[in-house]
Amino acid sequence: MLLPHYDLAIQVTGDGIFAIDRTSAAMNNGLPTETDRPALWTPLEGCRIYVASCTSRQVLVGVTGNLLIYLEVDAQAKSLVERARIKLDCEISCLSCSVLSTDETGGLSKLVSVGLWAEMGSKPALNIF
Repeated sequence: MLLPHYDLAIQVTGDGIFAIDRTSAAMNNGLPTETDRPALWTPLEGCRIYVASCTSRQVLVGVTGNLLIYLEVDAQAKSLVERARIKLDCEISCLSCSVLSTDETGGLSKLVSVGLWAEMGSKPALNIF
């Protein structure tokens, strides 16, 4: 997810959520160095992020152990603030926190959709929170 006003990109991997300073990375043939890519947030030890959805101001991640975690982006401080977490009964299969209207929300999604695996190997059951 690119944050164009701050020359910042957010990268989500299994190990964490990272900020990439696009200006510094551009001077290194487009490849970020470790100093250009500080970790903003990492899951608890032994856990991994396996599904994510982002807006320019929000990050929603599914983490090992059926955890759904909601974070907000502070682009000026190049940091993330964890706002909520919930443990679900089933594994998360898919997420979306797309913004439906920026006029009313200022770029924040007020609704998220979360798909859950009802049973391993079966069709996902969609729950909208």
